[in-house]
Amino acid sequence: MSNVVKVALSRELNTHRGPVNELELHEPLAASFRKYGEAVKAIPIDNDRVRFEYVDSAVLGFLTDMSGLDPVILDTLSASDYLKLRATMTNMVFGIGDGALGNRPT
Repeated sequence: MSNVVKVALSRELNTHRGPVNELELHEPLAASFRKYGEAVKAIPIDNDRVRFEYVDSAVLGFLTDMSGLDPVILDTLSASDYLKLRATMTNMVFGIGDGALGNRPT
């Protein structure tokens, strides 16, 4: 897994550094768990499958740490972009592949 994953957004996001069309998520660190608790838990369904349970306030904290953007900026993401970022964060937390669908590792 790369330490940084680029995630394309469906619409432009206005940040303090200007508008962006993609976000870079950096590898999550242990400090995020200490600050926000567990953002995602994998719950076994059977031998081959799990489902994920999220604490969205902790997810926002993780995404803040991973992207370097303020929560007030991340709150303006479209729902679909938020879910894409949450899926990418999940994959990065669990070390699955290089992130979510369509992402380019750098």
